Amino acid sequence: MKGSSNMSFAARLQKAIDVLTLLMGFTGFNPPPDYSLVKFQELITAVTNANNDLQAKVQAYRQAVVTRATMFKQYADSVILRPVKLRGAVVAAYGRNSHQDNMVSDLIRRLRLTRIVITPPDPQTEAAEKKVIISDRGYGAMLGHYRNIVEAIKTFPDWDTKMPDMTIAILEKALNDTLAANTAVMDAFGARSAALKNRKDLYLKLRDFVIRMKGYVKSKYGPGREDNLIKSVKI
Repeated sequence: MKGSSNMSFAARLQKAIDVLTLLMGFTGFNPPPDYSLVKFQELITAVTNANNDLQAKVQAYRQAVVTRATMFKQYADSVILRPVKLRGAVVAAYGRNSHQDNMVSDLIRRLRLTRIVITPPDPQTEAAEKKVIISDRGYGAMLGHYRNIVEAIKTFPDWDTKMPDMTIAILEKALNDTLAANTAVMDAFGARSAALKNRKDLYLKLRDFVIRMKGYVKSKYGPGREDNLIKSVKI
């Protein structure tokens, strides 16, 4: 079931519950054990739990995306903005056009050339998921350039002495925090994708179950009131 469906998942689930309620009121309705009303209720419960789990995974993914965006772009010491300070610090410590300045300037240029694809908050289509993969690669590339800047600075003589407010330890902590934020997004996306697949698989079972229920109703009651009540219900 695609996220763009005109009928929401909650509405589809409610229709399955309505079918179960109707079947419970049919006199003498007794399908085979594998398709009993108890099995139907168990499947509805499983689908409901899978849907709740997916919603929790979606929220976790969205929060992880927001946190990563902040770490990369939206505060003074983010991956995008900190290099401006680093360039100024390198110039102050070693001089403009020094070897250190030229090295850091080139690395900063490469970082700024990296482009990030904007992704939807809850990608459910194949095209949207491809955008997420491309976006993650962009963030990974940007993080790689940022790491290269830190690694280059680690080779500069007396950096910690010259820049006590921007020591190697401080830079490495910021790098590791950003790496953790990026990893959290990828982990959350993987968990969301697995939960989405699980809900879809269970939904397909539920849809098949309802189709079979309709068949059992028609075979028992014929084209009468019972059949008319549920034959038009679609989930």
